[in-house]
Amino acid sequence: MDIKKDLQMAGQPKLDNSKPESMNSKPRYALSIKQPWSWLICKGWKDIENRSWRIGRKPQHGPYSSRDRANFTIKLPERIYVHAGKNADWNEGTGDFLYRLFDADIPLGIPRLGTSPEQFGAIIGEVDIVDCVTESASPWFVGKYGFVLANPVLYEIPVPCPGRLGFFEVEDKYINENTIKKEGKNNGSRQMRY
Repeated sequence: MDIKKDLQMAGQPKLDNSKPESMNSKPRYALSIKQPWSWLICKGWKDIENRSWRIGRKPQHGPYSSRDRANFTIKLPERIYVHAGKNADWNEGTGDFLYRLFDADIPLGIPRLGTSPEQFGAIIGEVDIVDCVTESASPWFVGKYGFVLANPVLYEIPVPCPGRLGFFEVEDKYINENTIKKEGKNNGSRQMRY
């Protein structure tokens, strides 16, 4: 397995122009993902999001009330907002993994806790989830289930918003066409169509 070649291919934003019409509209759901993984997804580097649960699992109650009922069901393919959680998943293991994957050339700009506070607890972009798999040749696949991602977009300015477990609906007071500015051509950006 040639990880460097796989990573170069994985690092190219996947563009799928054969999307259903529903994916050309404003996303309905968001998924919280810790940094640096959420940023790597929106920049087009990470093409799989690993989870211990599959899409379509029955909703579960959260620890506090029925209001916190986690939703694990969406119809695929589906465009979602990428929400960067308040906490980072940045430790020695993360650094080693990225160092090996990027052949010691970790991309500049990866958000780290304390250096880019606006990149935490906010919606930072959008991506399409096109499949849920149990195996993949992608170097990013390490989980029981992998959400296959395509058409990433990183927002120029993160939109502060509280996160939740599973897929969650984002209230209009957080996201609207005035709050979204997308980064330039260095990712799989597309024009907003609301």
